[in-house]
Amino acid sequence: MMVIRYVLPIFLGACVLGALMMSTPTFDSVFQPMRSTAHSGGAAHGRLHAARFADWQTADQISFDRYGTTLTRDTEGVFLIVDIDILDVRESLRLTATWLGRSGRHYAQTARADGAPSTLDVRQFHPGLDNRGRAVFELPRDEIEKGTLLLSRKGPNILDSELELTPTKGAGMRHNNLLRLE
Repeated sequence: MMVIRYVLPIFLGACVLGALMMSTPTFDSVFQPMRSTAHSGGAAHGRLHAARFADWQTADQISFDRYGTTLTRDTEGVFLIVDIDILDVRESLRLTATWLGRSGRHYAQTARADGAPSTLDVRQFHPGLDNRGRAVFELPRDEIEKGTLLLSRKGPNILDSELELTPTKGAGMRHNNLLRLE
């Protein structure tokens, strides 16, 4: 009886501690960006900027000039080119985009289009100037439909805003064999 009196509180304490540990959220789920969603081509508003899904198209190959040389890139999948209207910028910032496919996979912008005109990797946005940016993704064709664009500040984005943009319903997507980025 004396052993139960000492062992039982320790056992119950261990059970309560285990239950608390199992229900505690992970660091990754607690410190994520706060997502603002805009449906069907509407504008999403974040802490430092707003954005709207402007246009999208696909291509088997893309072409652009870099340092006076024309570069042409092709892909095993398809290039998805998304134009974004950047609005209401409150502080100078650089942006990065991720495509969230319908399977739940995240696709970062392709580095094969770095340096192409108007892409987010070469743009900086400033207060008072509404502008347009472009994100180029390389992904499987079946990940485009029902996907969304995630737009956030470049760099550490812990507990800051992330904009989720969807294309306008019924907006057709153009496909090009070769698309020249200018």
